[in-house]
Amino acid sequence: VQGRPMNVLTPEFGAELREAIARIATDGAIKGAIVTSAKADFMAGADLKWILGSVSAIHTPGDAWGFAWPLNELFRKLETCGKPCVAAINGTALGGGLELALACHHRVAADNPATRIGLPEVLVGLLPGAGGTQRLPRMIGVRDALQLIVEGTHLGVAEAAARRIVDRVVPAEQLIDAAREYILNGGKANNPWDEKSFKVPGGAGGMHPGAAQTFMGGTALVSKRTLQNYPAPKAILSAVYEGTQVPIDTGLKIESRYLATLLLNPVARNMIRTLF
Repeated sequence: VQGRPMNVLTPEFGAELREAIARIATDGAIKGAIVTSAKADFMAGADLKWILGSVSAIHTPGDAWGFAWPLNELFRKLETCGKPCVAAINGTALGGGLELALACHHRVAADNPATRIGLPEVLVGLLPGAGGTQRLPRMIGVRDALQLIVEGTHLGVAEAAARRIVDRVVPAEQLIDAAREYILNGGKANNPWDEKSFKVPGGAGGMHPGAAQTFMGGTALVSKRTLQNYPAPKAILSAVYEGTQVPIDTGLKIESRYLATLLLNPVARNMIRTLF
C-alpha cells in the first residue's frame, strides 16, 4: 500500500487481489502464486480509520453483512483457485494479513526476530472476519486456536512454526526461493479442510469430550474476565464452536454473521475510536 508505513487491508487492495486471483485461476501459463510484500512487514491487518468510517455507516443487518462477507469470499476464491498459493511472510502478519496467509496452501516465513504473527481483532472489539476463526482451529485445533484468538496473542516466527501456523522458516534471502520451490515441486493446490476425510485436530462439537471441555472452560473464563461487557470474545467462541462442526464454506458464513453482529454493536466502534 503506497503512502503508508505498513501494509493494511483497504478496498483498493481487495479489488487488486480479486483481479490477481482471476488471472491465477485462468492463465494456463501460471503454475502457482507467491503472496509477499514489498515493505518490511507482510500485512498489519485492516486500516482502522477505514473500518471506523465504514462501521459508523452501518445501520442494518444488511449493511453489516455487506461489509463482513466480501473479504471472506475473496480469500476463499484464492484458496480454491486451483493453483498452489504460497504466503512468503517476510515480516509482521497480523489480523487480515495472517488470514490472507492462512488462505494460502503453504506458509514460509523469513527468520526475522522483529516479526509478529497473530489475530488481534478482539482488541478492537471485533473477531477475525476473513476466515481466522475457521481456518486456524482446523489447522492447529480448537483449544490452541481459541487461546490465540480470544487473547489476541502475538507470536514470534519460531513459536508460530512450533504451533504449526507457519510451515517453514528460512533465512530472509532464501524466502522467495523456498516459496517457489514448494510450487515447482508439486505443492498442493488445496487445504486439508477441503478433503473429504478431514477432521478438526483434537475434535470439535459438543459431543467430543475434549472440545466440550474447552468450550465450557473458555465460556467461564471469558465471562469472568469480561463481566459480559465485551461481546467479541463470546462471538469468537460461538463462531468457532458452530463453524468447526460444518463444512468450511458454511463455517465462513457463520463467522461473517457473527462479525456482522459486532459491527452493529456500538462497542467495537467505541473501542476503535477511543483506544486507537
